[in-house]
Amino acid sequence: LGIPFDEGMLKWPAGPRKEDGVWAKHWYHNVHRSTGFRSYKSKNEELPENLKELHDQCQEAYEELLELA
Repeated sequence: LGIPFDEGMLKWPAGPRKEDGVWAKHWYHNVHRSTGFRSYKSKNEELPENLKELHDQCQEAYEELLELA
């Protein structure tokens, strides 16, 4: 897109915005309290057995898309 990175893109003032719309008070509580992105927390959870087949089916497509990222 040609948009240069700016550290200011990672922070914002807390509170609602007019463009949030009428559902904001029902859906955006945490968004309105936030002022930036949280640090990533690594997860070491085991994939449930009932999802392993789905994971295997998606893995090849994921790896192809990852190469294009």
